[in-house]
Amino acid sequence: MNEAVKEGCKILVKKVESSNKVKGKYALIKDRKTGEIIRLGDYRAMMRRDEGDFEILIDWTYYYPYRFENPFAAYLIPPDIKKRKKFLLKM
Repeated sequence: MNEAVKEGCKILVKKVESSNKVKGKYALIKDRKTGEIIRLGDYRAMMRRDEGDFEILIDWTYYYPYRFENPFAAYLIPPDIKKRKKFLLKM
């Protein structure tokens, strides 16, 4: 970031926050015959497991699938950008 400032960029800094709109789902089951632990990520996978002898270890639940190394993000804005000019920020 500091190098970009030296080159004339402006920096827009934002706090990184998790979103309730971004989540993953899973269930954890155990095959009673083999002891194998299986992580499911799709409800339909459970239907295919119905004919077996499985124990539900963790029923369907949601979790936030990302971990951020830094608590902030920075957007580098070039010095020659025109006012009221629209541009796309790619992430």
